[in-house]
Amino acid sequence: MLTTTSKTVFLVEEAVPGEQAHVIGRCGDEAIHVGEVFSRVCRYHPRKSLADFTTPPQFMESFPITLRVVAIQAYGRSLDELGPGMTGSLVLSGDGMTSIIPGVLLESALRARE
Repeated sequence: MLTTTSKTVFLVEEAVPGEQAHVIGRCGDEAIHVGEVFSRVCRYHPRKSLADFTTPPQFMESFPITLRVVAIQAYGRSLDELGPGMTGSLVLSGDGMTSIIPGVLLESALRARE
């Protein structure tokens, strides 16, 4: 049995603070589930041209956070999971919302999967 590790990533397009803080954006290659905990927010140098996409993104900085996914909204519905590549809104609770700005990546801790 082959075991690999993965982490969940969410690209933030908009952060909405408030009583029900949420982020709007796109899920990476791994599905995001209600209950998922993001442990790090990462910033990369912005890409300004199509040519910039021919090289890997350049890492700038990261900050520890502890934000749990409380609810997922996509396509006018509440979901238990946001699938790979899907866009949607994640309602979050915990510490670190002030570190989230458009363009950052939210990352979960590495986890084993079969």
